[in-house]
Amino acid sequence: MKILITGCAGYIGGTFAYEALKKGYKVIGLDNFSNSNKKNINHIKKTFPENFTFFEIDLLDDNLIKKFKKHTDINSVFHFAALKSVPELDSGTCPAYRDLEEFQRPCWARDRRTTHRI
Repeated sequence: MKILITGCAGYIGGTFAYEALKKGYKVIGLDNFSNSNKKNINHIKKTFPENFTFFEIDLLDDNLIKKFKKHTDINSVFHFAALKSVPELDSGTCPAYRDLEEFQRPCWARDRRTTHRI
């Protein structure tokens, strides 16, 4: 089974990806590194080179999402990409609705016929 994980470089998304890979799932990870670390992704890539694919992508960038649409064999989507602090939300550059809009992007990018759970 192949799963898509947004926010894959963050603490929760990265831990979830690692545990899913340990259980034998194939994982496609997405993150824009706005508040996460590439070190986490490098560790997962080294540990699970055959079953882990990663894309540095901002879910609000239409051009990158269109390129990503070729992955039509995704069974489940797990959305962990989010802002993690009130100051980030209050800064004015990251409106609160961004998290909801980011969630909708992987939903329309997936193939609705083969993705069974979100």
